[in-house]
Amino acid sequence: MNVRRKVFVWYTLSVTIVIGIVIAAGAVIFFNTLDPVESSPTALWVFYAVVTPLLIVGSVIGAHLISKKYLEPLHVLKNITVDAEHRPISNAFPSLNINVNNDVSSAVTSIHGFMKQRHEKLQQVIHFSSVTSHELRTPLTIIRNQLEDGLQADAALPYLKDIIASTYDEVIRLHHLVNDLLTISTIQAGTLKLEKSDVEFHTFIKEFYDEALFLSREKNISVILARGPQVTVQCDPRRLRQLFFNLFENALKFTPEQGRIHISYRTVNGALEFKISDTGYGVPHHQLDRIFEPFYQVSRHDQEVHKGTGLGLSLVRWIVEAHNGRIDVESEEGKGTTFTIRLPLTDD
Repeated sequence: MNVRRKVFVWYTLSVTIVIGIVIAAGAVIFFNTLDPVESSPTALWVFYAVVTPLLIVGSVIGAHLISKKYLEPLHVLKNITVDAEHRPISNAFPSLNINVNNDVSSAVTSIHGFMKQRHEKLQQVIHFSSVTSHELRTPLTIIRNQLEDGLQADAALPYLKDIIASTYDEVIRLHHLVNDLLTISTIQAGTLKLEKSDVEFHTFIKEFYDEALFLSREKNISVILARGPQVTVQCDPRRLRQLFFNLFENALKFTPEQGRIHISYRTVNGALEFKISDTGYGVPHHQLDRIFEPFYQVSRHDQEVHKGTGLGLSLVRWIVEAHNGRIDVESEEGKGTTFTIRLPLTDD
């Protein structure tokens, strides 16, 4: 017997007994106040024969209404749990539809929200593991094939040098990928420790700008740094440098030759606001919400394929959030993209 049926039965019995006792006592008192002629046993039995069925029917209806009001949310949650158990983990978690509003429905809604959140986290872990395995397998396969070619007895020296150079590039790519994965795993586990210190941001950004100029020469892209205030920010300089270079390399990758990258910063309401804009291809509007997902690559049918792990912007977002900051993005296809980062100037 399920919970709903038990409540229904016990509520009906208890209410019937209690009300029956009350009515019986009231009937006895009432008939005792009448004259002996009027208070005949037949009249008393007729009274009980009429009231008892009405009492039982009222108790049953009351029990049904009470059980439906307070136990229906639990019944819905049970069905959702059974449904989710038999669905593939890749499917979306079943939605909750409750038409009543009480303490039980509020508790059920909270439980459902928790279960849905955990389900989505599990989906992310599975997806992350799957994509990570694929990303690691690709460079390892290339390295293995290149080394197998190099082991051939008749391989010429120039060909061996090309193989070594190509293998070295793949090893470097694999090294960066593993470092990014380790950083992401520490962030997701909540074990990332920031080594914060007071950083003179105007000096920091000038050093970053000088290196950015060097990186942009190959594609002949103009990099412009707007003058900003002299300000000190409490941050982890190593992570902040990683954040800025990930944003810059992303802008550099998707900006064609003769394009421009504009860098600016200012202070707004006790926070440092940093902007980096480009005149690149832009991001389709329907993909903007996904660009911070691990391994996600913006796809366009008229754009060349760019190599990358798809972890750069994910790291940017997590580093910003680790500093209690915020990141926003605006983009228009064919005109460019602007990332805006706000970091608190003082350590909260």
